[in-house]
Amino acid sequence: MRPAARNGAVALAMAGLATVGVLTTRAPDASPPAAVLRITPGNQLLPTSEAESFKATLSLPDGGAQDVTASVKWGAWVPGDGGAEVIGRADGWPVGEFMARAPGVAFVTADLGGVHGQASVEVVDGPVQLAFEVGGKRVPPEGGFTSETDLEVGSSPSTFRVLALFEDGRATDFTEHVALDFGGYKGFQQPFDLRGLGTQTVVIAPRAAGHGHLIAHWRRQPAMLMVDVTARPAAAPHAGGPL
Repeated sequence: MRPAARNGAVALAMAGLATVGVLTTRAPDASPPAAVLRITPGNQLLPTSEAESFKATLSLPDGGAQDVTASVKWGAWVPGDGGAEVIGRADGWPVGEFMARAPGVAFVTADLGGVHGQASVEVVDGPVQLAFEVGGKRVPPEGGFTSETDLEVGSSPSTFRVLALFEDGRATDFTEHVALDFGGYKGFQQPFDLRGLGTQTVVIAPRAAGHGHLIAHWRRQPAMLMVDVTARPAAAPHAGGPL
């Protein structure tokens, strides 16, 4: 660690500060917090035998940030009685990289001269399958990883989610964890829009008649949703003719 960084960390520890994740607490009569240690990515889901690389960033009081991944002391702990090692490191691995070893919940930790940060990790046994949910209804995959749904031009937007399906039957909203690829060739426009990405409510809205698709990626697990948008049928002529 550079002398300036070490001196700052020592001064922080003497000020009576303790940090957990991105929350900073201060002892009575202590000076305001000087820095916060953030561990990313947070709230990760890992299948057993999968690895994840974590990054440590020191957020400074002047608004700046410093990458301290190579300077912190990395570790992991399991809440409760412990038991099997849920996640751990191996000799010779890159700095900040951990392997999921057994199902359970654990915390990856980092320490920089008394300033602490952590990120939660849930390790699940077996593969995780991705599925789509449109309008509150799960769209079952066909042929392994491809699903199909129908929309109609002029209809209201439908809620949209990507789900993670576990071997024990559980399902959870995984939209924020996947990368969405709209694909298509140059100049091609999908007949639908996805609105609200990055928020709690994502909707899919038909835009024009046609066929489109999107692919959700998470690690080595893909899922494709084929979207067929049809035009709303024209109103039938009045049986009695013009009034």
